[in-house]
Amino acid sequence: MLKNICYIAIFLLATCHGKPFKLNERIIGGSDAPNGSAPYLATLRYNTNEHFCGGSIITPHTILTASHCIFGLAAFRTFAVVGTNTLDAGGIRYQVSSFRIHPAFDPNKLTNDVGLVIIDAEIVFNDRVHPIEMYTEELGHGLPVTLNGWGSVEFLQGNSNDLQTIDLQTISMEMCYEYLNWIFPILESQICTLTVDREGACFGDSGSSLLFQGRVAGIVSWGVPCGVGYPDVYTRTNSFIPWIEENKV
Repeated sequence: MLKNICYIAIFLLATCHGKPFKLNERIIGGSDAPNGSAPYLATLRYNTNEHFCGGSIITPHTILTASHCIFGLAAFRTFAVVGTNTLDAGGIRYQVSSFRIHPAFDPNKLTNDVGLVIIDAEIVFNDRVHPIEMYTEELGHGLPVTLNGWGSVEFLQGNSNDLQTIDLQTISMEMCYEYLNWIFPILESQICTLTVDREGACFGDSGSSLLFQGRVAGIVSWGVPCGVGYPDVYTRTNSFIPWIEENKV
């Protein structure tokens, strides 16, 4: 199982401490997100109340995330908190009932890295909590996108208590391939972003959504930690719309 694998490749980090292998989970170079600016966002937590990944509410019972976030986990030992920008206060807690991992997810190459978290009780929507739509068209390069997440603001530090936000830009698959093909293959079902050093995702933002025109265009998947001049890689949501539609609740 993935949680028993310790993988090290140059700057890529995994964990050998009984938790699932995750890459790129925290935002580097961002700023505090305004209160209520990401009502779709959920913090996924272990039963110890520790945040481990982000996710996006897409129905009253379904949160979109990355498969690598939930691979090997027991659903009954996790829950989601919605409706807050801070990890230590506010929000509403919902117990997770099950996980749905894409059947073609490859934990060794992090391809088809899309999953669903099914919530037991119906999520109550209000002005601080509501679902987000998915971007269903092809997303090109050189476009402005936004990432929100609770990752730390420094490499190998703890999660940021305050939700962070950052504006990024997509790059071509050819450029992404040139940077990262020595690590994992870069596929058409993925999107990459790259701006400048000290900007990007890192440990804790995995599963969070990359937004384009206010819709989910990508899911944080992997990268070279953290904000060191390499692209970040996201699962392209429009490549998985049929599977998401079929498996959401």
